[in-house]
Amino acid sequence: MSQLLEEGLYALISGDPGIAAIAGDGTTARVYPLRLPTKAQTPALTYFGLGGPREQVHSGDAGLPHPRFQINCIADDYLTAKTLAAAVVKKLSGYRGPCGTSGTIACEAQLVPDAFDDVGRHDFVPVDVTIWHQEGH
Repeated sequence: MSQLLEEGLYALISGDPGIAAIAGDGTTARVYPLRLPTKAQTPALTYFGLGGPREQVHSGDAGLPHPRFQINCIADDYLTAKTLAAAVVKKLSGYRGPCGTSGTIACEAQLVPDAFDDVGRHDFVPVDVTIWHQEGH
């Protein structure tokens, strides 16, 4: 049984040495789905799906979705957030290879406008990632 693409993405980013050097690794990895937990330490990452198109052929759905994900690189200071975002882009931009048991994927990653969380008082740098994968493989 293949895992969810999100689980494979988590394994891919939390297992990267460049990202882990900033946001922890293994059981101390600060990589969270959807939102940063209330008392979470930073720097950290959050990720969530943004949807995306599916390729179509004359006979119907080609089974080749390419969903987009946003990975937010969060830190107490702007430089650390930018450094973490650069590590994420380095790992995912042009990545082609395994994604856990989700199969082989191909990624495109790009930075989008930076932001600031007034409530949590954190800087964050979003990274937009498009993942191409073949369903059922």
